[in-house]
Amino acid sequence: MLVARELLAAGEEVTIVERGPLRLDADSLPADRREARMASTEHNTGPSPRKGGHPWLYGYAFGGSSLTWSGVAPRLLPSDFETHSRFGFGRDWPIDYDDLLPYFREAEQVMRVSGTVSKLFPGTDSYPLPPARPSAVDRMLGPLLEPFEPLPVARPELHSHGYPPPLEGGLDTVEPSFTMLEVARELVGSDGLAIVDRAAAARLRTSGGRVSGVECVAADGSRSEISARRVVAAAHGIENAALLLRSGLEGPAVGRWLNAHTHVVLQLELDRPIDHGDAQTRDSSISYAWTEGEWRSDRASAVVIPFNPGMLVREGVVEGLASGRDGAELRREMSERFARTAVVYASLEDLPREDRFVELSSSRDALGLPRSEVHFPPDSDYVERGLQEVCTGLEERLAPLGARVVGRGLGGRGGHMLGTCFMGPEGVVDENLRHHSIENLYLAGGSAFPTYSALHPTVTIAALALRLGQHLVRDGA
Repeated sequence: MLVARELLAAGEEVTIVERGPLRLDADSLPADRREARMASTEHNTGPSPRKGGHPWLYGYAFGGSSLTWSGVAPRLLPSDFETHSRFGFGRDWPIDYDDLLPYFREAEQVMRVSGTVSKLFPGTDSYPLPPARPSAVDRMLGPLLEPFEPLPVARPELHSHGYPPPLEGGLDTVEPSFTMLEVARELVGSDGLAIVDRAAAARLRTSGGRVSGVECVAADGSRSEISARRVVAAAHGIENAALLLRSGLEGPAVGRWLNAHTHVVLQLELDRPIDHGDAQTRDSSISYAWTEGEWRSDRASAVVIPFNPGMLVREGVVEGLASGRDGAELRREMSERFARTAVVYASLEDLPREDRFVELSSSRDALGLPRSEVHFPPDSDYVERGLQEVCTGLEERLAPLGARVVGRGLGGRGGHMLGTCFMGPEGVVDENLRHHSIENLYLAGGSAFPTYSALHPTVTIAALALRLGQHLVRDGA
């Protein structure tokens, strides 16, 4: 959508091929209804979590996976572009932080990111919205978790509503995040824009080092071909790689080096109560205490984000009822636990790994396309060492509050699919995201990341998209 925005503004014609239907109000629907159910939106990634596979979270919908995210939008750090030269692992990006700085700023304007000036991120002086005010959780934990800053978040506006006390009511509203449908609502109806929805890009037809057409298969099984002067594949890391593989565009790096963050939820028991009700947003601050350092060659970088609503009591209630405790007794116990429990979640990187990859399966989906078989072995010891450092460090830093890590569980996984078509001389695309062998093919999205970091990737993906769109306008080829 952001690439299209730049091209349309320059008077170019753009055709968008989308597996889901064109529903410009989908972001106002409950999350479980934003993705329509039809043959073209049947997820074709395997194996499923029930068979031991990693869970992958993405959306076949107009607006893409922006319909499923929570709006967390920090930039990558300057060092994240230079992990090989600084820390000896992975590979350096062919572009650096300064190259992306104007596009970071533009992306934050388009996505209405709330934030403030940061010493860690040069050029953070132009956020369009101020950050949410610090919550009571931030005010208690923040002085002990420096560097501790407001969390950059993309939302249409800052909403203010409280959180319920333990065991009473529920979180019946979800904070709305910016979605690409906000850009789409501005673009739809523009001269030069055509949308082919309810259809998958099945295969790229190539000839003489160029894409000559995009073969599409619709939800009803009908087939068509679109001719184009230039083609931008703008799906996530799994789908971009799968499209190349279905098109016979294999290579040693295609589908390889798949990356995804590990999110871990940590419960900290304190020796004093903490106020979970005084918050504007679910997440309002972030700690970079375990993000930067020469130690990164040995253990994973991590960011830590306090969870303002506090402990989710469901599991404790179920366990208590199963053990025979009555409602009044259990209510008192859970209320006390809730009041003295701080919850944070940590996002950690792993080393680039060639054994995490995408290939085509022998089985086919509802459209007759080969499924994407994803190989994703468990995290390495590098991640575990980073997580242990976070757990130990939290107890040490929060010792004045009597903090003890009493719970550890996996948070959301599989939403960041990165690196399968990485940019660089040994990768799949160059620094302008153009395919090394197919001169009119470009790959946008997280698949182009050579490495990643502990930080969430969305605003960097958006910056790369704006950069690509402006490059295509200037290039004109």
